[in-house]
Amino acid sequence: AQAMPSFEHAIVKWQADARLSAAQTTLIGLSQGAIMSLELTQVADLAGRVIAIAGRFAQAPRRSPTGVAFRFIHGADDPVIDPKFSLDAAHRLRALGGDATAQIVPSLAHGIDERAASLVLDALAA
Repeated sequence: AQAMPSFEHAIVKWQADARLSAAQTTLIGLSQGAIMSLELTQVADLAGRVIAIAGRFAQAPRRSPTGVAFRFIHGADDPVIDPKFSLDAAHRLRALGGDATAQIVPSLAHGIDERAASLVLDALAA
């Protein structure tokens, strides 16, 4: 909660510097970076897409912002953040009318391997 205002300010500044809109912005985060990116969608409309790798919402999503595509990529064997959080978040966002998918990577712990990186690239290309 303490870091969110600074994070939001940084995104707004980067968008202004690059002359990009929220719809043109993709936030990609791993672990804590995913948590920050996901939680930002609950307080501001600054991204058109969020790719969360081995992350989770700090609390269950309260809204699914219009026009935001959520992509969760999570290792099946993650000992740090249970992949169930990604599955549950995608389900909750869909229940709220949103665009959300979760992909679980077999035998992957808390991190990124070639398979997860490929899924990130696929999400960016979509």
